[in-house]
Amino acid sequence: MACSLPFPLPINSGPAEGTKGNRKKRKFDIGEEKSGKNTLKVNFPGELKKTLVDDWENINRNQKVMKLPVEPCVRKILDYYVNNVVDGTAKDAKQIKLSKNVVDALKIYFEHSLGRSLLYAHERETYESQVKSKKKNPLDMYGVYHLLRLFVKMPSLVNNTGLTEEQQSAIGKEISNICGHIVKNKAHLFLGEYTTQTKTLKSEKSMDLGTRENIERDVERD
Repeated sequence: MACSLPFPLPINSGPAEGTKGNRKKRKFDIGEEKSGKNTLKVNFPGELKKTLVDDWENINRNQKVMKLPVEPCVRKILDYYVNNVVDGTAKDAKQIKLSKNVVDALKIYFEHSLGRSLLYAHERETYESQVKSKKKNPLDMYGVYHLLRLFVKMPSLVNNTGLTEEQQSAIGKEISNICGHIVKNKAHLFLGEYTTQTKTLKSEKSMDLGTRENIERDVERD
């Protein structure tokens, strides 16, 4: 049964994974939002901002990649969050429904965005060989680090989708709650292991999500 999502898939989001599209380099800019009308704001705790910078270091400077599959995977992390909401909201039906709908939408966004805009160039070969070629679902292969990258991208992903300010605010608040949940349960979520990758794909098949300077600049934004 199709789920009722609180916001649609992004307009002009580009081709689905595995199809040819614009090879233009993309930047991984934390908190970047060029549209003044976009009011989806995510409250990133300081330690999660530092985690994203450390993640950049491990992959781009130390030439590491995340060993796949990661446990717990994105699907399990989001499902665990929803279960916590159900158990801790005093049966607030409205909040439970909102949380479930946002999580359902985040899963779809993650599946559609992972191969296009959530990977650093050095991660492409692992994705191509272990996920795309084997038709694995990204939700079951990647973990908390890549989920946080999605959260960074959400303001631009939902831009031009026709959401009201109230809807964007509610979604941003829900994602912020998930970030708080991640911090609270960090000992059980950040269990992924980095490993060395010796081969790389050609540069034209890679995506550039930005420099360390991009990351450090943007994580400092309020």
